[in-house]
Amino acid sequence: MTLQTAEYSNFFETTLDGNVAGGDTTITLSALPTSDGTNYINAPYYLVINPDSATNREVINVTSHNTGTLQITATRDVEGRHTPDIGHDTGTTVRMAVVGEMFEDLHDRLNDVALTGEITGTIDSSTQDISTTLTSGVDATKIADGSVTSTEFQYINTLSSNAQTQIDSKLAHTGGEIKDYKETVATTASAGTSFTSNVLTLDVEDGNVFDITLDGNITTWTINNMDSGTTITVILRQSTGSHTAPTQINSTTFKTPGAAGLTLTTDASAIDVVSVFYDGTDYLVFSQLAFG
Repeated sequence: MTLQTAEYSNFFETTLDGNVAGGDTTITLSALPTSDGTNYINAPYYLVINPDSATNREVINVTSHNTGTLQITATRDVEGRHTPDIGHDTGTTVRMAVVGEMFEDLHDRLNDVALTGEITGTIDSSTQDISTTLTSGVDATKIADGSVTSTEFQYINTLSSNAQTQIDSKLAHTGGEIKDYKETVATTASAGTSFTSNVLTLDVEDGNVFDITLDGNITTWTINNMDSGTTITVILRQSTGSHTAPTQINSTTFKTPGAAGLTLTTDASAIDVVSVFYDGTDYLVFSQLAFG
């Protein structure tokens, strides 16, 4: 069936106001269904023509209606009972009843839940700020098994930080794989990242890759929101050169291979790449120096 929400009116019954030929998709009724006896319900909804006839019963899907002329536009014989469509005489009973197509539509919606603009509520009780309208859906099953493409990941990334954390956690627990992705490169123009008065401040919420130009020595290095198990990559670019690195991150002396410390290339315009891994206790620093 289709991903639609069919409307319903309790105990509605009317008649055909005119004959209906086999190929007709525009049908005139004596009345249209209402929600309270006065206000018309919206299409789409299902009606059954000649519901008490085992041979001539026909379920139709009303896709639109005209409240002035009482005309409906419908998809005929959604059950596929009649080939070709049959005709009906004026005065034939038309009734709104619970039909199997309603449940098929519901099942389709549940089986194909997507992250679309329809999400305006919450993921769970701890997340109250999801109201982002997404212009393209991401199949929920892909979040479960981790097969989210790079294009779809862009839409996941626009969710609230709490929702993103939950999605990342789900991918991790299912051993998921994200194909063809790229990481955000943060700079000192990013919200939580700066290099001011010899203090280099990086914020993992800005990204896991940082591109920093040094116009002075780094005397203090702070990395915010770096949880245990996090790795970041920092590209350090010398401006005029001779700018040095500290020995501590977040007031903790970091560890380097062979306890050799971190000595940057001091030539003007030199580029060094430094990786930092945090195990919950120690900051482990690895460097690749003097890119040319």
